[in-house]
Amino acid sequence: MARKAKKAKSTAPDGFAEKSWNKLSEPWREAAQAKQTEELEQEIIKSVRCMSNTSFDMKADKKLEVLANELKELKSFYTETIGIEKAKLDFCVYLMNTRGVKVSKGVKDAVAEAEEVEDEEASS
Repeated sequence: MARKAKKAKSTAPDGFAEKSWNKLSEPWREAAQAKQTEELEQEIIKSVRCMSNTSFDMKADKKLEVLANELKELKSFYTETIGIEKAKLDFCVYLMNTRGVKVSKGVKDAVAEAEEVEDEEASS
């Protein structure tokens, strides 16, 4: 079983998500903290406009659309197989529940191990 690494001490301010904090450059963070309210409002407007324009450009990108459709087609076998297996799992658990039988520890351990392997593969 793999051990989870200890997280480094967060440098984000209390109440602000570490994930978002890490996306911001240090110079930008420092400059933003020194801005007045009106300047922060302008930053908000600028960011919203940029997100909107980028989203519009992404939707209009034909090459990206072709690749996304190709990816969806290539993934379809995998997603269908996962869906079928999930339905099998759900139905087996349903049948056991209707019979008043609990899932055994061996099965729970096997499921936990499979999920751990899946998590490791997804993170690499």
